[in-house]
This record gives sequence, structure tokens and C-alpha cells, in this order.
Amino acid sequence: MIVIMLQYRLGVLGLLPPTLASTSSDPSLGLKDIILGLKGVNQYIEYVGGNKGQITVGGQSSGASMIRALWGAPAASGLFRAAILQSDPMSFGFASSDITTQIQSTFYAMSPMSSCTTLDCLKNISTSALVTAQDTLISTVPYTITGVPISEPLRPTYNTTALPSDPSSTLTNSPFSLTFTPASLPILLTTVKNEGGTAISSIFSTHVPLSNDTYYSTASALIGTSRAASLVSSEYYSLPAIKSSSSTAAYGPSGDTFRETFERAVTDGIWKCANVDVANKWASAGGKVWVGEWREGVTYPDNESGYCTGDGIVCHEDDIYPTFGTASDSLSNASTLGSTIFSHWVAFITTLDPNPSSAAKKRSFSFTWSSWWDWSSNGQEAGGSSDFALSPGSSSSHSSSSPSSSSPSSSSRSSSSSRSSLHSSSRAYSSSSSTSPTSTSPSSAARSTATSKWSQYTSESDVFALGGDEQLSGACPAGFWGDSVPFDWQLYG
Repeated sequence: MIVIMLQYRLGVLGLLPPTLASTSSDPSLGLKDIILGLKGVNQYIEYVGGNKGQITVGGQSSGASMIRALWGAPAASGLFRAAILQSDPMSFGFASSDITTQIQSTFYAMSPMSSCTTLDCLKNISTSALVTAQDTLISTVPYTITGVPISEPLRPTYNTTALPSDPSSTLTNSPFSLTFTPASLPILLTTVKNEGGTAISSIFSTHVPLSNDTYYSTASALIGTSRAASLVSSEYYSLPAIKSSSSTAAYGPSGDTFRETFERAVTDGIWKCANVDVANKWASAGGKVWVGEWREGVTYPDNESGYCTGDGIVCHEDDIYPTFGTASDSLSNASTLGSTIFSHWVAFITTLDPNPSSAAKKRSFSFTWSSWWDWSSNGQEAGGSSDFALSPGSSSSHSSSSPSSSSPSSSSRSSSSSRSSLHSSSRAYSSSSSTSPTSTSPSSAARSTATSKWSQYTSESDVFALGGDEQLSGACPAGFWGDSVPFDWQLYG
């Protein structure tokens, strides 16, 4: 199997060109980068032993969102045969032309861009100045422009040549109009147990007393007043009553009930139930889809403090180390989990079914990177399999909730700092990581999912537990997400 990491532009350089640029009317440059990369792979992969007819694309977080955008991108037609989307915040649709125009006007009215009247002038602005301005932009526009999500303020734009419509809306209303119809594209969708934990930790750094006022005001900043009111008053996500006057009772039965309740609402509303909604529609339209929930992970650097350090908590990004095999060798469960994930992913990439055969090979970290292959040699030095996996380097998108707090950011996966990224970075398997990640689930609780059947999705009973215990986090409440509380793409798509 061959793995290639695509480079593509993020932030203002990848998604927000100025009106002076010829690309302004079709601003999704990062999406076009990915399509260009895929075309190159299709053209040249045979020279290193690959098969252009067996390409699988994959991404994590906003990288998964970019894969979702490809579903509706005409120029991507025929460039891959399957897709893996990890932790895609599927509640968020893509940006309408009107929303992008408002963000564009806001950014280029800021200093130093506002002093430029020509494209050459804008091109001469330093990267550091652009990053500083971008940080300010993403900390403000979610609160000043309706329809801009806090954790992904800069996204591909639809109603354009590159992306004619929002794929989530098209999947709902006219699935056979997608560039990749459900019947033509097997997909694998996963979320982690506590997706919202990173965001909650950034909002509330420590335990919070039970308070409906705090709950409502914070939820309003995230999803608006109407949806917030439905959320805090619902039977599914309301706070319990305080049953005594003791200081400990104010924090609820677990001692951290406020954050646990809020995290569950964020996890379900932005990730889990939005993914389930897509899975239901994909399957209903004749598509093959498998859905998994990570019950175990390895702590990513963003999650090394606060809420995400709690026992058994698996936060957004904690699936990265096991996926790429870059966790510390000192963690016994990391090797087992990584091997299990590797087996499922390789099975899906090679057979379009995530259930590995009994003879499937386990992950090995014995290889090293020595040099780039010389494409001009027509790949004669390269061995390889006929299967090919491709994964765009994705950006992390964490949310903070109140206007006074620091805002969400986009970062490349290989960078420990978040908001300064303007492009994605390449990633590769390695035998060790530069940090010392910790397991987010006791190794004694791990089960061997490699011997369990991962059923093709037809209902929520088919969601598959990846690592850890077998106690999935429960079904999405019927008639709530997407109905009583609409997803973002329904409101602003």
C-alpha cells in the first residue's frame, strides 16, 4: 500500500482571496489544490507501483470536511473510489457566497491589507502580518457574521464552479446529483467518544457549578439563542437539579456534571449525530457506509490538560496517533490499538470492507524514510502494492465559546501551534513521536475489535466500537438533531 500526504493551502491564502484576484469568484483554492494533487496522483502513481483505479482518500477533522467537499466537486469526478472521514464536524456545511463575501470584506478592511489598492501590494504583505490579521479575523467573525461557525470560520465556498452546491444539502435533497453518488462511493465514518471535550476544556478550564444561565449563555454564543433554548430545556441535555445546599452538590453527581453535559451536547450536535444523519442518508440512497466510534485513543498534545485528561475521555484529535502509528512505544495499548486500526483501515482501502481477513498483516514500524523518489525514473526503483491510500493533511478546528475567550484555530497536523497555519503539512508514518502521549483508556479495558464484525451501516445498532470498552455512547435522540435543533448546514446552507 502506498500513502501520500497532500499539501494544500488553508486559512486566508487557501480560502479567502481578495476581490482584486481573478480567483475571487471561486475562492476555494485549498479544495482546488487537493483536486490538482489527486490528478497528479492519477497521472503518475503507476510509476511507483500504484493503481489509479484503487485510490482511497482520507482526512481527519477539517481534512475530513475537505473530503466531504469533494463529494460535490465536479473536477474531482473519477479521481478516487472510496473515502475515510475521521471526526468530520458534519453539522457545519460550507460557506455560501454571501458569507464568504462578508468575511472577505472584513479581512481586507483590516490593517495592513486596507492600505493596498493593487494585487501586487497585497502580495508583498509578510506572512507574519497575514497570520496576525487572520487570528483577529477568526476570533471575531463568528460573532459578527451570521452563519459562521466558531470552529471553522474559513471553509470552501459553494455556489461556485469548484463546488456548485453544499454536499450535505445535496445529499438530503438530490443525492443522485452529487459528483460522487452514494452508490458509487463506499465511505467509512468515525468519531471519537468525547469529540467536544477539547472545546469544552478551552471554554471551562476547571469544574463549573450547575447553572442554566451559564449553560444558555455559552450555548447561545455557539449555536444562537433559538437552538440554545431548545438544547438547555430538552430532556436529553438539560442539567440536573441541585438537590442540596452543600458545596459539592452544586457540581452535580459526578462533581463535573456541567462540563460532562455540555460536552455531550457538543459531541452529539456537531459530530456524532450529524455523522449518523449522513450515514442514514448515504445508506438510504444506496450507498455502502460503515460507522465507528473511537472508545479509546492516545492523547494528542492539544489535550494534555483540562477536561480531556479525565479517566476514559477520548477527545477530538486523540485518534491521530493510533491512525498514523506515531504514538510512543512505551504505551502498551497504543501498539495494540494502532495495529487494530491499521488492520481495519487497510482492509477498507484494499477490499472496500473494513473487516480484515484472519491473514491480514499487522502494522510494522521497521521502515525508514531515506529520500524522495525520483519521479523522472518512471518509478523503476520503487516497489509497491496495487492499492493506494491518500490523506490530505488536515487542520484542527477547536472552538471557544464566549466572545471574550480566545477563538478557534486552524492548524496543520504536524504543528503544535494552531492559528498560524496558512497551508497544510505533509505527514508520514514513523516509529516514535516527539511528544509523550498518554493513553486515554486503560489498556486492560481494550478489546480486540479485529476479531469482531464491523457491519455495514443500516441503523445506529451497526455503529462499531473502536478500542476500549463496548459501551457505545448511546443513540442520537430521535427527532432532535436536524429537526428540533437544526444542523448548521440546514440553517445557513
